[in-house]
Amino acid sequence: MSCKRDTIKLTIDVSIKQHAYITMLAAEKGVSLDEFIIECLPSPDKEFDRLLQEFLVEKAPMLKRLSKK
Repeated sequence: MSCKRDTIKLTIDVSIKQHAYITMLAAEKGVSLDEFIIECLPSPDKEFDRLLQEFLVEKAPMLKRLSKK
């Protein structure tokens, strides 16, 4: 039986210097590297809502045409 996970592993390549710098910034804040990177990202809910709204406004005429078919 497999165990369902609610996380996904993300792997990125950075230079040794970049890794040390990011690690130092996280340590200064007293958080893990994962927490530091997640904190720096925009809120997924707000960003997703904004991008979806932009898409819907931009594609509204096409979506109307498709809905009539």
